[in-house]
Amino acid sequence: RAKSSPLTIRLAAYPGMPGSSLLANSNFLADIMDQVSVLELSGEPVTIGHILARLRVPAPRLQTFEVNADRATGPNEGWPLVLPRGIFKSSAPSLHTMHLTGCVPPSTFASVPPLRHLSIRLRAPSPQSPSPDAFRLLESLPDLETLALAHCIPPADGIDPSTGKLDYPKLRRLELVGTLASVVSFMKIAKFPRETVLDIGSTVTDESDPSTR
Repeated sequence: RAKSSPLTIRLAAYPGMPGSSLLANSNFLADIMDQVSVLELSGEPVTIGHILARLRVPAPRLQTFEVNADRATGPNEGWPLVLPRGIFKSSAPSLHTMHLTGCVPPSTFASVPPLRHLSIRLRAPSPQSPSPDAFRLLESLPDLETLALAHCIPPADGIDPSTGKLDYPKLRRLELVGTLASVVSFMKIAKFPRETVLDIGSTVTDESDPSTR
């Protein structure tokens, strides 16, 4: 393996599959993360979780990171996969694109990479409300060019729109899917160019919210 050659790794992770078992039960992937520029994992959440848990190592060349987790079954049904704290040892300075489906970031990031493209999509509302910490994550990404949040719009309760703005001067596309209240709340604190393309989907599921009646 040439050290100068960046690696692209795409894996469908399911129990019993040879590649999945290797990555979930060894440090093979962790040992080469310094050479990986694209990492895309899809499949069964527990298997993906085992693989990600071993990636608490720096990823200096990682540019694109994607996780597409199937809907959990059994006692964890409906709950999204959570990225491990300390993934990539909080050191992925080249990471500019992160797409998460059926998966959410950890509640805290020690160091936020300079993301330009971020999507976090849940297939349906989670039993657990989005963490307020997610707002702090979004607040620390001023260079975003595209942002998509589906069923995971963080609460902006208590955020003063005059001081707690999410300022995205480079944003070209914004996609939001959630309850009407969450979408309206987000739009009140988000600042972006007039030319930004908006894709808004409102779901009327919150019976306690008078704005959805």
